[in-house]
Amino acid sequence: MKTKVSREIWETYFHYYDSILLKFYPYIKWLNELVYIIEFYINRVHSRNIKLIELGCGTGNLIQKLMILNQKYSLAVTGIDFITSALDIAKVKAGKNAQFYKGDLGLPNMGMPEENYRKIKRYHLVTMNNILYSLSANQRTNVIKEIKKLVHKNGYVIISEPLEPISSRAIIKNFITNAGIYMLIKFLTSMVPHLYPLKQVMNINRHFLETNIPPGSDQHMLFAENGFRLDAQFHNVYMGSNSIEVYQVT
Repeated sequence: MKTKVSREIWETYFHYYDSILLKFYPYIKWLNELVYIIEFYINRVHSRNIKLIELGCGTGNLIQKLMILNQKYSLAVTGIDFITSALDIAKVKAGKNAQFYKGDLGLPNMGMPEENYRKIKRYHLVTMNNILYSLSANQRTNVIKEIKKLVHKNGYVIISEPLEPISSRAIIKNFITNAGIYMLIKFLTSMVPHLYPLKQVMNINRHFLETNIPPGSDQHMLFAENGFRLDAQFHNVYMGSNSIEVYQVT
């Protein structure tokens, strides 16, 4: 179950989330990679009307990018998060093209009223990113069981989780390689007003990675124990700190 402390942590996190990450080139690249993989699996679903849900959607940056796929597919998108302020931002970004519900992944039925919970069933695609690493072992098991209820029998689960904290050296190297020194200087200059919250966010991520079970074989085993098989795995995303994994119901 989420604690009051963790809620306060996420409130702080989302207060600075977009102002930091939407200027962060590796984050934008990672979002684009997720959209590319999601579109690949949309084409494997073989359905005219695709239902997708993002668990832990935050401020809706991925969902906003997925809106461009509506030009090619009939895509119904739903977002779930337990921070009201994050959902408010996500709703503005998506407009009328997505539905959002408040729900806590650490609670039975995601802590949602029965009326809302009944609406979120049988999605062709379930995506969840940078969530499992912030949960305890018991919470992870409960979330994967919840996903099993949500996903269509022919559907896919697409998740991205950090393997290790991002080092300052990796950030600098990535910026210079992909965006140039000018963009690096521009980014660092824009971060000056956010140095303290940025440090807090990095400390939060490091705490989760050091405290909870790391992704990898343990994660694969949890999914396998709950009726999923690993369909694909992509390494070295988000400057080598994350992996993207795709699971399917067995």
